[in-house]
Amino acid sequence: MATRSLDEPLSDSPEPAPALPLRLMLRFTPEAFEQRFGAHYLSFYYRYAQAALVLGVLLVSGDFLVDWLATPEVAANWLRLQVALPVLLGGLAYTFLPQARRHWQGVLAGFIVAASLCLFWILLRIDAEGGRGLSSWVGILNFTFLEFYCFIVLGLQFRAALFAGVAILAAFLTTLWWHPNQSSAELAYWSYHVVTLFTLAVGVGWWREFIVRKDFSAQWALEQARAAAEQLAQTKSAFLATMSHEIRTPLNGVLGMNELLMASPLDPEQRGWANAVQVSGRHLLALINDVLDVSRIEAGRLPLEEVAVDLPQVIEDVRLMFAQPAQAKRLTLQMSCAPLPAGVRLLGDPLRLRQVVANLVGNAIKFTSHGGVTVRVQHEGVVAGLAHVRIAVADTGIGIAPEAQGRIFERFSQADGSTTRRFGGTGLGLAICRELAGLMQGHIEVDSQMGRGTRFTVDVKLRVADGSSPSTLDAAEEVPQRLHGTVLLAEDHPVNRAVAIGMLRRLGVAWQVAEDGAAAVELARLHDFDAVLMDCQMPVMDGYAATRAIRAQQGDRARVPIVALTANATPEDEARCRESGMDGFIGKPFTLATLAAALAPWLQAGTDAATAATAPAPLPADRARIDSAVIATLIDLDEAGGSALLREVASGFLAAADTGLAAMDAALAEGRPDAAARLAHTLKSTAGNAGALALSRLFGELERCARNEDLRSARAWLDQSRQEHAQVQTELAELLRELA
Repeated sequence: MATRSLDEPLSDSPEPAPALPLRLMLRFTPEAFEQRFGAHYLSFYYRYAQAALVLGVLLVSGDFLVDWLATPEVAANWLRLQVALPVLLGGLAYTFLPQARRHWQGVLAGFIVAASLCLFWILLRIDAEGGRGLSSWVGILNFTFLEFYCFIVLGLQFRAALFAGVAILAAFLTTLWWHPNQSSAELAYWSYHVVTLFTLAVGVGWWREFIVRKDFSAQWALEQARAAAEQLAQTKSAFLATMSHEIRTPLNGVLGMNELLMASPLDPEQRGWANAVQVSGRHLLALINDVLDVSRIEAGRLPLEEVAVDLPQVIEDVRLMFAQPAQAKRLTLQMSCAPLPAGVRLLGDPLRLRQVVANLVGNAIKFTSHGGVTVRVQHEGVVAGLAHVRIAVADTGIGIAPEAQGRIFERFSQADGSTTRRFGGTGLGLAICRELAGLMQGHIEVDSQMGRGTRFTVDVKLRVADGSSPSTLDAAEEVPQRLHGTVLLAEDHPVNRAVAIGMLRRLGVAWQVAEDGAAAVELARLHDFDAVLMDCQMPVMDGYAATRAIRAQQGDRARVPIVALTANATPEDEARCRESGMDGFIGKPFTLATLAAALAPWLQAGTDAATAATAPAPLPADRARIDSAVIATLIDLDEAGGSALLREVASGFLAAADTGLAAMDAALAEGRPDAAARLAHTLKSTAGNAGALALSRLFGELERCARNEDLRSARAWLDQSRQEHAQVQTELAELLRELA
């Protein structure tokens, strides 16, 4: 019979509460609960029975030793070792058999009856030889022990113990009446006391099982209540998540359309109304986003990423977010980040870490009317591969009363009920900070004095990266300058395609281009390529599906190496690429050395003699928003050594960025974060290929927020991306004019 755990329901429907009527043979109703109790009893008390049999072996051995020391001339005493002891050892040996767990109660009840018969017979023999046997207190003591052993020590259920106990009583009384030296008065005397002891053992055994059953019923009720509470919490979280999403989707449409309305000609009164709508809508959106974060944490659906964390950049991002609000209140905003030890790189979730710091800084500015806010980041050392990072946010604001400091981290709770009216807020921000700090193996503390300010300290643990990141293929110190072979390049974006072609040309590799996954599968079917460079996100068929299709159609042909090209360079993305059948992994944007290192295992190395000897074009002057090394690489990759490739990449990027920014704005306004994430993903790699590395990083943060459906943060990153794009556009236009 299959057993169930105590908290495992028998069916999806609610199970009726068990009842335990008071009667001699205790039994639960309904029958299903009795079966559950039986399965629990069989499994739980099995080891007790084994221990009880070991105790019986020791007691029989002790009885033999005591009688042998007192009356060594009584030979019948040796029968304890020769007869009774083997019976008990046989019962103990049985408990180790595989089938014993299902039938041990009935079998052991039989063993204890057999052992009792042996002992009573042995005591009769001892009486016959002049020792202290059945007719003395030794016999009564043995009977009493056997009954209590049966009803209590052995762990039998009451019905099995009652059967065995009655058999032992009948055997003892029969032995007494057959005793040759007992008078009728003595037999009646001893029989009365024997029955009295038996009744006592029955009562204790019945009460023991009643207590065990009541305890089991109480544990079941507790487990049912716990399961119901957990299910209620999950249902509530799922409801909040669903409703937050359903409310946020039309709200984003309202805010987006209102933003367009504010950009149109309005008179002062109309503009005031529109501004009121925008402020109220943003406040409501912030509340919904906080509720959604809480519900995700409760439901355990807020996993943390593990990517490279640039702590100074995280702090700088927060400074940029709150520079204007701090300036509007004439507050100082100072931030510092201690440098990491040389060679140490951290892995974690920069988005959630930034969320914690931003929440604390936002609160500090909100509750501070004069003075300023200070943020300091310190490194407390590395233990067992984890870096201990401490972030302190201090302000000179109103402070928090000592009696309120214990509850400010509770959900929907603030230091004072009046703060909700004076300063706004939901009371969720600090609760979310505490949960996120816990997910990062850390905690958050507060130290505050009324009227003198508040200091929040967040301690988190971030994993220290190994010597080389497992997410990307780093270029080796020495890579071949020329390669021989033919490569299939599957890339849908023209800018990324132009950069990859320039690099392949520079390496001396022949290529064919597929602009989507389906075209790549068809070309791989018609031609034998030495390697395939596969973009992961393409129209018609993505790179993962295309890779699986190529693997399926290869048959007996040699396995063609497939190297992934993706702007998502996380361990999860690399694992997904490996699972689909890819052999390598390159994160965008990549360098010539990285590409050469990725292709070198499958292509033949050539000589440098074939390298074009065309004189390179002069390098342009350094610019703030454009990486000069990337520009130099594009010029170096140009087939003629000029600026044609750079022009193609820059022009393509500018055209794609103009369209993409507008499309992302519309997607966020319409509540379509998945569409915004796809657009940001594409622009992230094209911006990096054009040298706009800061803009590429902004697009990456925008993509991450959109994938997490954090539309408030995504729109903030979109606003920063627009500002950065305007400066990049100006610098690229100047650059192209210089090279004309």
